[in-house]
Amino acid sequence: MNNSKNVVDVDYIKDLVLREGLSREVADILSNCMSKDLFERRPPFGYFSFLCGLVRHEKLYRILEIGTGMCCSILSMYRGIRENERPRSEVVTVDIVTKNSRLFKPFPDVKRIEGDALASNIIKEVKRSFARDVDIIFIDAEHTYGYVKRCISVYANTLRPKYLVLDDIHFNSGMERLWREIETEFNGRTQELTKALGRGSCGIGLIEWDRKHRPNWEHSGFFQWQSERLLVALKNLIKKSSSIQ
Repeated sequence: MNNSKNVVDVDYIKDLVLREGLSREVADILSNCMSKDLFERRPPFGYFSFLCGLVRHEKLYRILEIGTGMCCSILSMYRGIRENERPRSEVVTVDIVTKNSRLFKPFPDVKRIEGDALASNIIKEVKRSFARDVDIIFIDAEHTYGYVKRCISVYANTLRPKYLVLDDIHFNSGMERLWREIETEFNGRTQELTKALGRGSCGIGLIEWDRKHRPNWEHSGFFQWQSERLLVALKNLIKKSSSIQ
């Protein structure tokens, strides 16, 4: 079942990125984050440019990213904020490890939080980092059904963004299942951007969360996430036992 519609006009955002020179700013970020081979093979208008253009077009100043990775996404979104608006922006990225610290030095307004996004102390720190509801949440972490669903429950349902972006919605069967469920629930307020942004087999999806608290998401993903963690722990225990023998 696919209820996706054009929540945003990708062609307009693409024109905006080119018209305002944002493509050069994104290219500057990517050239520092990526290997030369990956940089040269990137699509002319990919999802980094889209994220930058979306932030600029929709005037999104309060940004949360779950899963910093190589930092291309969060810095692309930050570049989308106009310079005169950056002092009042709130931009936070969370990851279990810290990479590319040198690339963040020119961007002191971007707050980095190291730790598991679902750890209670990290959840509290993230929520304290925002004075009000966020504008956009971008999730690109762990890529399991339970973990991502729990992140949505914990963050989107309390920080009530205008938009929620999920990366890698076709990464595995669990992510595809989650995207199908979201398409069904958010009938008419989802947009798959995979082809438009050249995401190939990985996929990327946009949800118009519409700044609402959704009671049915209050505890979503908790048991699935706990089950995934227990399964990983069990596999590690079996592997350790096998190596000892």
